[in-house]
Amino acid sequence: MTDDADAAAQTDATGQIPNIGKGPAREDSKTVSSRTSFEDIPSDKTSNERTSPKAGAKGKEKAKVTDDEQHNDNSTKDAASRLEEHVGDLFSAPDNSVLIHACNTQGVWGAGIAKEFHKRYPKAFKEYERHCLSAHHPKQNPVRVGTCLLIGPREVKPGAPKHWIGCLFTSAGHGRKKDPSPMILQNTVPAFKDLLDKLSREPQLTEIRMCQINSVLFEVPWKATRKVLQKVLAADAGHRKVHVYSLPAAPKGSIRSFVREH
Repeated sequence: MTDDADAAAQTDATGQIPNIGKGPAREDSKTVSSRTSFEDIPSDKTSNERTSPKAGAKGKEKAKVTDDEQHNDNSTKDAASRLEEHVGDLFSAPDNSVLIHACNTQGVWGAGIAKEFHKRYPKAFKEYERHCLSAHHPKQNPVRVGTCLLIGPREVKPGAPKHWIGCLFTSAGHGRKKDPSPMILQNTVPAFKDLLDKLSREPQLTEIRMCQINSVLFEVPWKATRKVLQKVLAADAGHRKVHVYSLPAAPKGSIRSFVREH
């Protein structure tokens, strides 16, 4: 076939010969407009999530996970700030403060810081003893671990502080019969929740103090107890601050005049 025949064969319906060898043919405005409406959409990740339901769902799920992680991180920081640690005297609290310590369910404050509570707050001890031995029975109907007893100011001596006493029942026994450490930690959670619930009904309370509960005679590392307390505080709607008091480190070989918490 000749070149003229080839050209004739390629003549379009309008009688015009296509633009052969002279660059791409010019598209009419309708074609350009139609193509532009699709090709102008950006191909970045945000666009893909908008146009693809699957990608969008994944994006939303990822964003939700990120938000949850941020919320958990903020809750952890908030709980940590609400458990404030000090070195000093637990008993120097102002009137209408509550002082918290860990207790057994046998009606005994015989050692550790419980002995100091017994000495300073004899009427509060009688209330604790009555709760364990009269309202309950150590063997037949013992106080349930994981609960608390909140005792209002009882001392009547002139100059006696008006302190509330919070007893957390974290172990049924004491001494060699104390509960295992994992059980004590497990009991600490509901006991502390119970206490916070009771405190929410006492608006006159000015300050919440505790010693490093469980950490001496109950032999539970304070770090472990602190962690479970922070979890409870993270879920507490009251946004209350708890002040934890401990003694300064004693020189090696010295005898403390003040014993720490069990």
